[in-house]
Amino acid sequence: MKKITKINPPAMPVPTRAFSNGIFIPLGGADLLFLSGQTAQDDGGNVMFPDDCTEQTRYVFRKIGDILKEADMNFDDVVNVRIFVTDMDESPKVSAVRDEAFAHSRPATSMIEISRLVKPDCRVEIEVVAIKLRETGA
Repeated sequence: MKKITKINPPAMPVPTRAFSNGIFIPLGGADLLFLSGQTAQDDGGNVMFPDDCTEQTRYVFRKIGDILKEADMNFDDVVNVRIFVTDMDESPKVSAVRDEAFAHSRPATSMIEISRLVKPDCRVEIEVVAIKLRETGA
């Protein structure tokens, strides 16, 4: 990829609104990827695991992993994470899943409580920024 590219993995539906799941930006010595906030919704827009914040978080991280893979990246390339939760009391559950995903990279992270997400049963939304340094011929 040599130009700014919209990333929408084949396993995920192409967004019908004015957004992309990810935006890939090749820079001089690195590739940069911005991921849109991901929620625990399946291809039909149904909320998965409406009563289980832990499973929603796992589902969201699987989606993030698919987007990263499409850009030839992985969780170790993530440098920034923003997590939105509808109940801060759920933060230990969300943090436990986050810690599994980022055991090696330990990105800068924020967790913010908000009043609601796109659908009432969504409990967590996560967006990330990743960067992958390219090998140089030096």
